Amino acid sequence: MTSALTARRLDIASTEVVEVLDALDEEYRTRYREFYNDDIGAYPVSDFLAPDGAFIGILDGDLLVAAGAIRRYDATTAEVKRMWTRDSHRRRGLAQQVLGELDSAAAELGYTRIFLTTGSRQPEAVALYRASGFQGGERRIPEFDLPVFAFEKPVTSTPRNAPLTPETPAPAPEEYPRKVPATPPNQQPRRPKRSRLRRTLIWSFSIIAGVFVAAIAAFLVWANVGVMAAEPEPLASVTDDPAITVADVDGSLVLSPTETASTTGLVFIPGAKVEPAAYAAKLSSLVTDEQMTVVIPQPLLNLAFFDTRTIDDYSTAAPGVTTWAVGGHSLGGVRACQLADSPDVAGLLLFGSYCANDLTADTSLDVLSITGSADGLTTPQKAADARGLLPADAETLEVDGANHAMFGNYGPQSGDGTATIPDEEGREQIAVATSAWAAELQPAG
Repeated sequence: MTSALTARRLDIASTEVVEVLDALDEEYRTRYREFYNDDIGAYPVSDFLAPDGAFIGILDGDLLVAAGAIRRYDATTAEVKRMWTRDSHRRRGLAQQVLGELDSAAAELGYTRIFLTTGSRQPEAVALYRASGFQGGERRIPEFDLPVFAFEKPVTSTPRNAPLTPETPAPAPEEYPRKVPATPPNQQPRRPKRSRLRRTLIWSFSIIAGVFVAAIAAFLVWANVGVMAAEPEPLASVTDDPAITVADVDGSLVLSPTETASTTGLVFIPGAKVEPAAYAAKLSSLVTDEQMTVVIPQPLLNLAFFDTRTIDDYSTAAPGVTTWAVGGHSLGGVRACQLADSPDVAGLLLFGSYCANDLTADTSLDVLSITGSADGLTTPQKAADARGLLPADAETLEVDGANHAMFGNYGPQSGDGTATIPDEEGREQIAVATSAWAAELQPAG
């Protein structure tokens, strides 16, 4: 059974009014989004106190189901604000009933006209006001980015003998007009210009933040898409070799001799977006011939310069090793040069790479730099130009006919030159040179 609807004036400090204002604020934010200009906060609730205004509620029993308010617009005009209907009670004609009650309240307060505005994103409100006898239409106002609808109508009610459960008595007619700034009813009061500046700043920062987030997302996608995988056959030659133990330790590929506990190790940093396993075949001779443990880590985001780990971090993958060298291919070699600038590193091995930091002062560092004559990325000239950053006794080798990709086994690489020797020949030359270099790293005796 439905309770009888009653109308009464609301205490502006009541929880009922707070509920109405919160609900309207949420609805305006949802509808107008970036154009919302805090309409709720622009008008204090004190505007709706007699003798200037009234806040009217429609109750279904004890439940507030609709509300609206009027405030002084000018000496003879009341402005309608805060029109609200509870979601569960919409489409029952309650908004029209509120307008009727506001018309009566305006008459009691001595007004002769009613004025209101609504936004272009509230078509149901536009239809309501037109159906309720308001006249007007769409207007463009400089302070607003969206069109508004402005409506007005004469007050048609006559003052009641007794106001709707008044909180304060209606003012005597002689109190009007009060001295208030008069604004013509066909013009919306100006909003502070700082609101537009605030919107502009919010939009600017939002766009910058959006571009920044999009750039990060695009970079993350790029860093993880198109990673060059190890070719199956060369990798199988390592994993199938009984002399080599292959393990994954904390995300690093670890190659170690099966029969002998090695005391010398190499941390080898992969090139950009190359799978660590792609270097297993080219480094396997260090394990079988020199009894060396090789640790090939997975760089953060597949790019060595994002990886801030130190030689101590990498060495935990082979705790039995006491003598460590570092190495790398391409961008990984640049990172290896940075790691080599440490007293804990005995050697440096570069495949198709060069240093960007100065290591000339480290005379105890054993360095081997191998390049390829057909390398289209780390060209022989680039390596030669950076030679002065290596110790004076650093050994260099140019493999005639080798290209950039021949230092691993991951297939062709964009921008690289064309190799003119078979991969097996390049692998053999690399193995001979690296074994000789590794022999110098072995502990004496």
